[in-house]
Amino acid sequence: MKKLIYLLTLVFVFSFLLACPAPGGGSGGGGTGGGEDDVLPDDPKQKWTVIIHFAIDNNIDYAFERDFGIVSNYLSMLESIEAADENDKIDIVMLMDSYNSDTQGQGWVSAFDDGYYHLSGGSFNQDIEVNITEVNSGSLSQTQDFLNWAVTNHPADGYIYSVFNHGSGFDDENAEGTYATLGIAFDDSHDDSLSHYELGQATAYLKSLIGQNVDMFYAYACLMGGVELAYELRNNCNYLLFSEELFPADYWSYEALATITHSVDGVSAFDIGKAFCDSAYAYFSAPSIDRSFTLSLIRLSLVDDLAASLESYADAAMADINSNSNQACYNEAAYESFSVYSGYTTEFYYVDLGDYLDNIQDFVGVNVNVKNAAAEAQERVSDCVAYMKNYNYESASGMTIFHNIWYSIVTYEVETYKSILTFGNNTWADFVTLMDSFTGPDSYEPDNDFATSNTISIDAEAQKHTFHETGDQDYIKLNLTAGINYSIETHYYITSTDTVLYLYNSAHDLVTSNDDGGVGLYSLINYNCSSSGEYYIRVFEYGNNNTGAYEIDVAESSLSADYTRDDIFKKEK
Repeated sequence: MKKLIYLLTLVFVFSFLLACPAPGGGSGGGGTGGGEDDVLPDDPKQKWTVIIHFAIDNNIDYAFERDFGIVSNYLSMLESIEAADENDKIDIVMLMDSYNSDTQGQGWVSAFDDGYYHLSGGSFNQDIEVNITEVNSGSLSQTQDFLNWAVTNHPADGYIYSVFNHGSGFDDENAEGTYATLGIAFDDSHDDSLSHYELGQATAYLKSLIGQNVDMFYAYACLMGGVELAYELRNNCNYLLFSEELFPADYWSYEALATITHSVDGVSAFDIGKAFCDSAYAYFSAPSIDRSFTLSLIRLSLVDDLAASLESYADAAMADINSNSNQACYNEAAYESFSVYSGYTTEFYYVDLGDYLDNIQDFVGVNVNVKNAAAEAQERVSDCVAYMKNYNYESASGMTIFHNIWYSIVTYEVETYKSILTFGNNTWADFVTLMDSFTGPDSYEPDNDFATSNTISIDAEAQKHTFHETGDQDYIKLNLTAGINYSIETHYYITSTDTVLYLYNSAHDLVTSNDDGGVGLYSLINYNCSSSGEYYIRVFEYGNNNTGAYEIDVAESSLSADYTRDDIFKKEK
């Protein structure tokens, strides 16, 4: 069931052992959100209980621990923090769910027993207090039983609750192309996991036990950094610490908890969350590590304000689209936004929320009311992100949102989104539904003949087009000067297609054509203009299947007209 997810995690976890830099541009430390001077209701607290769910009944145990000792490293580090706690400022308790039965035929059985642990600062295996034959990490009832034990036996002034495991966001598509309600804490022995809804139930239960909001929930996993999870936990916790991208598994883990033991007058949840972000940045940005990451601390008390602003934005956007049929502008804004899992840009449906709202404000074809609503929502995103650090993801604002993109390889059923999430009942889901209901005409339509053709400028930015319906073809007008060589070329945009290019003169006579002269199945015409005047380009898809999209540009070229793309490559070699 989880082949795709495990493929993702295997790729990013093993890559650090090969010392390969992760993808992503830039090397800055990212934003810092609202800043550390904000006055919040979580005053510094003297005694903390840290509740950790180690959900390693999967390849974290039978691959990462077996081959690289990652789990042992994490546990040793946590024990060292407890050992240094001379003033009894921290209790670390753990639900261990290990790979203690070889359900996957890996020839491996865990060195750790399932059960409840209270770390003593010594040997982890000696710290077990409640043995459990087999834990199901995806069971809400078993999670609640553990939380009840933790609070009953280890009361404190402040509480941090963390789940360590693989993550998939609110949901993911498995290898068979069907959907499973996933989130975090994948359990191979039970083929189960904790969904966003179940995390909401678990944190609500913990809140009821302690009689106050949980100070911080830390989703230590990939792809958990969405507004959807923040909305699910908003009434149960003060802060949420999460990553909107793949989070690198390495020999860094919970070191920032030492902030608690080193304090004199106590620390707040914000202090601890900030310490995690800073510690991660110091580790992953080091030249010897060089691992891309992003980590955000979300102020959950302001998430309702963000949701309300997104409602207003979605209402304005839907009105704009219904009036002007300018959905292509909205798709383009999503396409150009930071898309998580950056090795597969536009092949995932998690889009950075702040970057998307910023892009909406830049599009000429978007109504001014929509732009104003986007600016307001962007401010609310900044308010919610109390602190963040990232390395190599400079466009990340700290929080993602669901948004399908036309022709993306991976899309998600909006009805499923609505059914499994509290946030799915928001107007945002209606907006995405409206976007999905359009087949995707580009902003140049109608342009299906000579009379309706649009003009393209020489050496200007490429135009972006789609083949959005049966029989769709695009006509583009341009002015050429005699004696100059021109290259007319189509390129990849959003998804693959097979273009054919025809060039006509002002009398609509065919001058030249090309199929597959560009990169792959894209087209390239190199034309030495013999007569100045108006010309027309016709672009259609080979076979007239009318699927896909493309970019097209026209440039002056020093190449003679009889050069082909193969000739260019040979010359370069």
